[in-house]
Amino acid sequence: MTIYDKIIWFMLGKAAEVKKFCDIEYFTDADAQAIYKMDKEELEVTWGVVKKWIKHNYGGLTAATCPFCIYYKDYEGIVDCNRCGYGENHGLCDENNSDWAIVQRNFETIIPNALTNEFYKNLVDEIESDDFIDTADEIIEMFK
Repeated sequence: MTIYDKIIWFMLGKAAEVKKFCDIEYFTDADAQAIYKMDKEELEVTWGVVKKWIKHNYGGLTAATCPFCIYYKDYEGIVDCNRCGYGENHGLCDENNSDWAIVQRNFETIIPNALTNEFYKNLVDEIESDDFIDTADEIIEMFK
């Protein structure tokens, strides 16, 4: 499984959880294509940072659990949202009518216990497991 596939599976896991409480397409084919355009080495670093923040008990819908936010941060820690493929596809997160803002409002009011740190830890562990990698590789091959 490539680093691109790991990030996509991570986002698909989040999307499945979001779908339980909000009728928004949180992750789309266009988002996956945006990930495939990212630099492989930078994406490896991004995955490491995602795992680090999750290890330090982050959860929810924050920049710490968003591979796009982490990937597009500059050296001063400021996210360049204007370059973000997710923002291009869903609206920039700070826009009131963006998909992220709609999901965030639902997240805060309807189901505050979704996307917990425990959810993210389990998702990362699953993605990194050998059994999952074998199954995911088979699924990926079916779509090629």
